[in-house]
Amino acid sequence: MALKYRIHGIESIETGACGADGAMGASLAAIGAIVEESAIFSIEEPEIARITVEGTDEPDIVSISHGGMKTFKFSTRDMNVDTLVRILGGSVTDEVYTAPVNSNTKIWQSVEIIGKYVDGSRAKIEIPKALIFAKMTAPFTDSESGVLEVTCEVATPTNASGVALAPYTYTQEVPAA
Repeated sequence: MALKYRIHGIESIETGACGADGAMGASLAAIGAIVEESAIFSIEEPEIARITVEGTDEPDIVSISHGGMKTFKFSTRDMNVDTLVRILGGSVTDEVYTAPVNSNTKIWQSVEIIGKYVDGSRAKIEIPKALIFAKMTAPFTDSESGVLEVTCEVATPTNASGVALAPYTYTQEVPAA
């Protein structure tokens, strides 16, 4: 039977400091308590420039003016103080989270997404550089728990020479025999 290559379910989401020279970060930590069915990697349609000339209905020139924005979004109920620092910025001292003074602090992280196995393979997406920001909703009720709605906007990393590198990689992993 042939392997099915699918992106299906979520096994883990890990984030951490970006690697040197535009590389994927080497020391990533898992984010737990992912809200069911909240993880979505998306690539928007690119912006298309359509240039016409007088007297024609169809464009004379069609080109891609900007590539489609790439984002990874997920929600988590993980309110561990270390997770808050990675997602919202700020600091932790003696298990006390202190929010950053400026809420517009840029948080750059590497992100690794691993899907669940489907018929012998699983998807893995690695994003070496993403701008991380989140919305927090923290109800103090008996029927719901707090949620961080996290957005990771994929950026193009560059090496020390300023050369642009791939903004993400997609690997279809098969277990070692």
